[in-house]
Amino acid sequence: MFWSDSDPLWNDTTKLHVRHIDYEPLPYAYIQLTQDLNGDQRPDLLVTVNDEFNGSLVAYELPPLGDIRKGNFTKHVLASDFRPLTQAKGRGAPGQAITIQLYSLTVRKKPSLIISGDDDGCVYLLEAIHDDDPSNWEYSIKIIHQSDKSTIGQVSVEDVDNDCHPEMFVPAYNEGIVYIYRLVDK
Repeated sequence: MFWSDSDPLWNDTTKLHVRHIDYEPLPYAYIQLTQDLNGDQRPDLLVTVNDEFNGSLVAYELPPLGDIRKGNFTKHVLASDFRPLTQAKGRGAPGQAITIQLYSLTVRKKPSLIISGDDDGCVYLLEAIHDDDPSNWEYSIKIIHQSDKSTIGQVSVEDVDNDCHPEMFVPAYNEGIVYIYRLVDK
């Protein structure tokens, strides 16, 4: 984690700081701050670790407010064992993850997660198994798109036709097309 004592300015190196929140060596990762993954009303970090042999999806609980520079970040591995369709230099899985609220907050407190498999050719939907327990980080995982020949780019979700059902856009690079799915309640 990096920060500057003179934020938003980063030009004075004497005011720049770095802090490690996890000492496990991780390959290339996508990191994003989310509103709340576990229903405790605090933001969390959602991280995809793109790897050739064992990619994963990891969440970090942020320390209590005001303690982000010195407090402990609690790590949770949400899913692992992602790997590309073929092992080759520069290939890895998974790609970026996004959070979506498929259901009203009265039905489900925790958001659903959609992950691009990147070089494994899949798109995954993860849903919390114990939706009402902020201390439980177990997720079910389901493949919602699968290609045996294509790298999947960054998935996006938006209700583009204003029918209250979001559409999911899945770019399949090697096929040269974008798949469009309508996401509806179960």
